Amino acid sequence: MQQSFQRTVRHAAKPISPNTFFDALCQAWGPKTALKRSPIKFGLALSGGVDSMALAYLCVAMTRLPSQERRNFKFQFHPYIVDHRSREGSSEEAILVAERVEQLLGVQPKILPITWPPSTQLATLPNFESEARRLRYQALGQACRNDHVSSLLLAHHSDDQAETVLIRLANGHRAAGLQGIRSSADIPECLGLHGIHGSGGEYVPGLKDATDLGGPKRKAGGKMNQRPCGIELNAIQMESGGIKIYRPLLSFPKEDLIMTCTSTGVEWVEDATNRDPTLTVRNAARKLLKTGRLPRALQKASLLQLAMSSQTKLKSREDVAERYIDACNIVKFDNRVGLLSVQLSEVVRLARLNSSLAETEHDRCTTRSQSAAVIFLRKLVEVVSPENTTPLKAIQAVVDNMIWTTDPPMGFTAARVKFERFDSKRTKLEDNHPLGIPESRKELQNNETHIWTMSREPYRRWEPRPTISIPYNSDEPHLRPPRENRFELWDGRFWIRVENNTRHLLIVRPFTKADLKPFLAAISFPKRSSITKMLKEVAPGDIRWTLPTIALADPVGSDDGISEVLALPSLGVVVDRMKNKLRWQIRYKRVNLNINATVGPSGAERNKFG
Repeated sequence: MQQSFQRTVRHAAKPISPNTFFDALCQAWGPKTALKRSPIKFGLALSGGVDSMALAYLCVAMTRLPSQERRNFKFQFHPYIVDHRSREGSSEEAILVAERVEQLLGVQPKILPITWPPSTQLATLPNFESEARRLRYQALGQACRNDHVSSLLLAHHSDDQAETVLIRLANGHRAAGLQGIRSSADIPECLGLHGIHGSGGEYVPGLKDATDLGGPKRKAGGKMNQRPCGIELNAIQMESGGIKIYRPLLSFPKEDLIMTCTSTGVEWVEDATNRDPTLTVRNAARKLLKTGRLPRALQKASLLQLAMSSQTKLKSREDVAERYIDACNIVKFDNRVGLLSVQLSEVVRLARLNSSLAETEHDRCTTRSQSAAVIFLRKLVEVVSPENTTPLKAIQAVVDNMIWTTDPPMGFTAARVKFERFDSKRTKLEDNHPLGIPESRKELQNNETHIWTMSREPYRRWEPRPTISIPYNSDEPHLRPPRENRFELWDGRFWIRVENNTRHLLIVRPFTKADLKPFLAAISFPKRSSITKMLKEVAPGDIRWTLPTIALADPVGSDDGISEVLALPSLGVVVDRMKNKLRWQIRYKRVNLNINATVGPSGAERNKFG
């Protein structure tokens, strides 16, 4: 009885007020003052359950607050209801929920039906939960993109957080994995969907070339001066934006959401499948937590405390990593080829200083310094890596070679990235060297310690080559490609779309050694020498063989069975006979580092379209 009473007191339910919800939304969402753009669009992911109906009600109630109490924000909501069609009656239920939401919000929701692959037996699908999640987020992302909505609100609450941490503990997660659900994040499960994941915002122009090594200088307080930092003049534009998800109810227990709905007369539906502990892992975790029979360390309060503690530790390490980013000098970044050169002398000094403090304070400082170095180098690696996210474990070898060792190697490969160290005693600084900025040569030689060049690792023999198919524009309607020609993500680095006015199927694939000679031969002599020089300077060594090409899909008229390369889109080069038949746009992926500034239009696009 005593244990039951303690749980009742600890979780005494109370309705959430509109002001409290507004503060929670701002904490997750971020803005401190009213934005210039008005109204602010939010998508609402609604299932019809008590969690999402409480979210819908609170959004409406928030808009009715006096203007000053909501900081003069004006909101516009776009409700979405996903019909998983995974059980009998789900479509009828979605219609019922839509009617209730329309009455509540005064806005007609969009029902998003999930289309499962043919012959899929949902009852026996071993990964049903993960597949349903993937399809649900993709449907929501596409709906947000179509409605020009960049922020999506989800109704996850603290009970969901406890379940997530318990599941991750059971799966052996440690450290960052135990921080649980984040209050804000990029929309998941949508990699490669343009305008949804890490793309579709205002394009960030490439930076101008600079002769200094200082990188972007920061004013007092960490603000970035818009001074170029070794970025090539003809750099292609970079993507920005993408859809973000926010969870303003994450700090509230489910009981508060139930009380919010009951006290305001808001109806909701119950999904019986959520109560079946044999159906999904999450259902089983929910059942275990509700019994109250788990050890105290695995009960909800302890799990939430563990998540909060993990978030606090990670935030501390991310703050140190941010100081390392401030100390890092960007020597050169050429996104036409995916090459990044950095000078880490000051970073190495700070990291080793922080580590040495452990001898006089406590070992925790060493752990924080090492973890911060891993986080910092992962940010650099992901600038050029084909991977969307790189596991922290894969970065440990990079940290050892670039930060801690007193005798770093001249080069190595890790985390899908090739690393090369500059050493004037062993490396001649030619004009075609990645660091060969003539005006900076003397300064480079005087500050050569810990200068590294990073680029995508060369493709391995067994590795499948990334390929995008490009149908041609046919005069016959049934053979025409879709009117909406969206960007596609190639090799995790370049967003590209091509208008194919040839009579052949084309592909985007990597440049190869066998392509070089015939490609140059197809270019008129006056331009051939300048293109040869550009390849030598911009894409030296193995970097050249990671460039995207537009090529024939079939080896038409080829004796060696290799399809003909028609263009190097990131360099803005096309063979003579295709000048009037090929048009493309190309962007580099979103880069989560402060290495952006303002410059004129890119030189790599050919005859913009769309």
